Amino acid sequence: MTWQKRSIFSILCLCFALSGCMNLKQPGYELSYYTLEYPPIQELGLSPLPVVITVAPFSVAPAYDTHRMVYRDAPCKRNTYVYHRWRTSPGDLVSYRLRQDLLATGLFAAVLTSDNGLPHDYTLTGTVDEFLRRGEGKPSEAVLSVSVTLVQRGGDGMGDAITFHKSYRMTAPSDGTGPPALVNAMSLAMSKLSRRIITDLHDHISRGGNKPSTRLSGMRKFTSPQTSKRG
Repeated sequence: MTWQKRSIFSILCLCFALSGCMNLKQPGYELSYYTLEYPPIQELGLSPLPVVITVAPFSVAPAYDTHRMVYRDAPCKRNTYVYHRWRTSPGDLVSYRLRQDLLATGLFAAVLTSDNGLPHDYTLTGTVDEFLRRGEGKPSEAVLSVSVTLVQRGGDGMGDAITFHKSYRMTAPSDGTGPPALVNAMSLAMSKLSRRIITDLHDHISRGGNKPSTRLSGMRKFTSPQTSKRG
């Protein structure tokens, strides 16, 4: 091996060694994942209804259809945290928490997921329209906007019918600007939103007085009120 080749070989070995040392010294960044968490909603002071509701996964507006945590610090501007993310999409987070709260209240005969194929009286669908931290003001706040639609299953050859549709917007103050503060504020906003939606659904179904079209096998029989004009 000539001295030129030995020199080139030595230089290459030195470069690889330095590259390896640099990689070892670089800090490793781990992603942190978050979910919504708050005490279940249980007591609402309402009477149970003999109906079965299926909750479908919610869709998400394009600007927030991501696992990344979105924040706004200027008009028309959206940024995300690099190393902090939601465990799943906002649509799944919201629909799951709402279904859990519907179950916890005990106000309905059953609350199902849309993938089990069991008979039901109503299907609840929705869209998450906003899911972010607004940071222009002080303090900053979590913003959660959701539109829900209640579809009643048709009976006696009748088709399904939309009986309820409403949009909600909840905010909750944040005690900071970082991801943990956003999670706490968004959890509070979801708790408020869930309580409002459940109360409105119960009020709507109660005033409608519609006789349930389906029942789960073995479920206790209920006496339904007479059918009246829908509110």
